[in-house]
Amino acid sequence: MPPNAAPPTHYLLPMGSIKRLLGGLSIFTMVMTIPQVLTIWIRHQAAGVSLLSWGAYFVSAAVWLWYGV
Repeated sequence: MPPNAAPPTHYLLPMGSIKRLLGGLSIFTMVMTIPQVLTIWIRHQAAGVSLLSWGAYFVSAAVWLWYGV
């Protein structure tokens, strides 16, 4: 590949949509973290940590990885 190759012009979604999706996922995962932090700090147990939250973290991480690659 030449040193100053042009960025790809074909994306699955337009770049504006991707950036909005990533911004929304970032906010969503931060909001999903609040109940988990409260569960651990108030009840002092990690048993109530939600599988839904971990799923949201996984989806967010997967989208960020896809964007990075």
